[in-house]
Amino acid sequence: MAERERPRDLYDVVHLYRREGIDPDRTLILSTLAEKCQFKGIDVPTMEILANQPEKVDLEADWDHMLAHQLPVLPPFQQFWNELSDVFDWLHQTKEKQVFAKVQAYGGGVIDESWSPPPMAHAWNIGVPLEVVRFAAANRLCVDLEYRDAEGRQTGRLIEPYSLRRTQDGNILLYAVRHEDGQPRSYRVDRIQDATATNISFSPKYTIELTSSGPLHAPETE
Repeated sequence: MAERERPRDLYDVVHLYRREGIDPDRTLILSTLAEKCQFKGIDVPTMEILANQPEKVDLEADWDHMLAHQLPVLPPFQQFWNELSDVFDWLHQTKEKQVFAKVQAYGGGVIDESWSPPPMAHAWNIGVPLEVVRFAAANRLCVDLEYRDAEGRQTGRLIEPYSLRRTQDGNILLYAVRHEDGQPRSYRVDRIQDATATNISFSPKYTIELTSSGPLHAPETE
């Protein structure tokens, strides 16, 4: 990225930084980076260097052109560029990743000990675009959710997706925050009528347990 500042490089670097459950040796990463930069005859990149390179203008200009056809919805450039500063702070150990609490779970009933989610959401045969929701969560994008409540009323709402839960009585719930007021909400997956990823970004308030790849994980509620 220090040489070319390509949109895909920025996108991938930030996503690697966001990944939960990994704790790489930052000293080793920096020493390896320094060796590669020395071999190529370039300075070890910093946020200041990247921000002042002429390629920065092209990076922003090419964000839409180079990524829009690769992604279902294109996240805002500024969201990823601003987070790159956090990546450098973390790499140089001047700032740790922010740790969030898990979104509070609700529900009750008998736990189905034999249940486990299929690797891919489409295998559930429930007609709900959970892969869209997962993509939005991984990219910190709000979801336009069409939902029918217990009384049969269908309304739309803009949500920040965080997690799936399985209640003890067998219902799969999507846990989210209502974007307009920051209030946590739960939505029964079987009552979701439609879900569309938007290009409206959000700053996480809880740990985002939905990831962009791998199996959908739905821990039991307590």
